[in-house]
Amino acid sequence: MPISHLLQREIVSTTELANIIETQWDYKILQTDICHVFIDDDYLNKILQKWKNHINLEAERISLYLQEKFMRDINKNYQNIENVSWYHAALIVELFKECNICKNADILDILKLQEIIANQIQNNAIIFTIAWGQAKRCCGGLKTEGYYADMAEFYSIGILYLLTKAINIISKLPIKIIVITGGLRFQEALFTDKRMIKKYDQQRQQIADFFSDNSLHIAFKEYQSNSHKILDNSSIANLYQNIASSKFQTLLFNIDWYYVFTHATQSSFHNIKVPHSIIEYVSNNLNINELIVMGIVALINPTTHNFWQTKFDKNIFIDTVTFMNKITLESTYKYISIHETNKNIDTLHNSIRLSVHVKHDRNDIPAIYTLGAFSKNKLSQHHVTFLSHKNHVEFITAYQAKQNKYCAFFIKNTGKLSNKQLFSWLDKQPLLYGDTQSLKLMETLSNIYLLKGTT
Repeated sequence: MPISHLLQREIVSTTELANIIETQWDYKILQTDICHVFIDDDYLNKILQKWKNHINLEAERISLYLQEKFMRDINKNYQNIENVSWYHAALIVELFKECNICKNADILDILKLQEIIANQIQNNAIIFTIAWGQAKRCCGGLKTEGYYADMAEFYSIGILYLLTKAINIISKLPIKIIVITGGLRFQEALFTDKRMIKKYDQQRQQIADFFSDNSLHIAFKEYQSNSHKILDNSSIANLYQNIASSKFQTLLFNIDWYYVFTHATQSSFHNIKVPHSIIEYVSNNLNINELIVMGIVALINPTTHNFWQTKFDKNIFIDTVTFMNKITLESTYKYISIHETNKNIDTLHNSIRLSVHVKHDRNDIPAIYTLGAFSKNKLSQHHVTFLSHKNHVEFITAYQAKQNKYCAFFIKNTGKLSNKQLFSWLDKQPLLYGDTQSLKLMETLSNIYLLKGTT
């Protein structure tokens, strides 16, 4: 198992939080009271439907642009374009060659990808597969305010819809995109609450159903492993010590610490028992989120240690930081081990493989910007949505939202919400954040171009 293989792949997603905690940490920000705005569900539904119509127009523009560009100066790069299937395949490759769509647009093997897509087209349907997403983990309120899908997930699924809609227009064929969810696959490493994984994927499917139609379907499916052989952590430690060290902070933010601490009396994690001081703290119904924040911040920014030892009992400070350090290190090894088991899903569903991470050893796999190129490598499960009165969106963390004193926009509970309505699951968790209290800000959404993040 060569190290070079992992060096060529980004295997886990992250946020800007580590750098923010190192350079801008301020405990008082977590205590900041921000304004709340409540959105009527009927009003929201109208905004979302109008936005979907706008996305359809965006897809039409993209397909027209690609055809004009292809006829002008691109067709010499492709093969067999006199054949309709291969011609449409070349147009679809050109979609993935757009640098505002794919992270690896400049290194794609266009001839290999054209052949893969042409073979699908000749079967009179196009199926894509992409592995993506685990339930949000709040990290004590540092990353998000809860587990559930919010506007960031709507935006990401909207981008999948936009791309596949453009492909549908180009090919005039039915399109299916299968999203292989990662929650259960990495549960042994991240300890994400299985109930929340299931709910999160159901919510994402509900959003996907909002976009799906007779010609295009987005389906979320659980990852099914073909092998039960996973390397033990000691083997991974010997093979990938340097890589594991570089992923430590990322895994620290990706573990579901709320689940770990609320199940402290019921479980051990990586055969590491939860210290008695933490069990006692939790059993006394004290603030678990604050304990999580303390552990994360202390591990990233040692200059905060004196503050935390003053705020907390010294024993619980030492026990918590030591415990979280051990768990994170073992989780890093476990995550790498799971990733190395059945890492390739190319054969699933006889489909065209997409990814959310660049795989430099697989330049036939387009790596999609699921939150737009303006968001770089960000993924929705680690972020919340910020909507500006200056007509653009950004994807940030809950800590940044509080740092900037943005307003939290919630769905108004009128008692009429059906379980079938989008975002009916959001209660204490905001839909998004904004820099004004005006509800008119929401109307900006329906005019946002997904790939640009602006109107």
